[in-house]
Amino acid sequence: MGAIAVQADGKILIGGVFTGYLKRLNYDGSEDTGFAGNLPTIDGQVATIAVQADGKILVGGAFTGYLTRLNADGTLDTSLPARPVQLAPAAYRAGRIQPSAFIAPSLSGPVFSIVVLRDGRILIGGGAGSSGILVRLGAGGGGDSGGGGGELPPTGADTTVFIVFAVMLLAAGTVLVTTRRRTISPR
Repeated sequence: MGAIAVQADGKILIGGVFTGYLKRLNYDGSEDTGFAGNLPTIDGQVATIAVQADGKILVGGAFTGYLTRLNADGTLDTSLPARPVQLAPAAYRAGRIQPSAFIAPSLSGPVFSIVVLRDGRILIGGGAGSSGILVRLGAGGGGDSGGGGGELPPTGADTTVFIVFAVMLLAAGTVLVTTRRRTISPR
């Protein structure tokens, strides 16, 4: 099991690498067979789950599309944009991500972390290969015109990549991002 989230009604969502990849448990730990979470769009590991204030469920991981949103009953929420907006490249300086403007939408790798902010906006962290991602979406799942985040590719002769593994919201409203440093061999 790689991910756990609790819905407002107390039911528990679990995700990981097991048959179906996403399940919901009742209060007593039995599987909720009324949950429709076994969807063809979730065809690989579920690494993170977050529940929005309206009950919608955000699921990220190493599956086709990397990110999907479900209704509270587990059915696919088709209102999430198919390609969320990704923020522009960010420079990595002294442990801080310096944001710039928006670029064309795309997720370049698996999603490892999803955080729903107090104002409903959504932060997504992940990445693979040659770039990490830190994306902020509006509460409805579309682009967010504010700054903050971006793709974290190597720049110039630098072959170091920072894959985002965890995004956490601290009590003061500050966002903490943890990364794994990865060096890419030049070709």
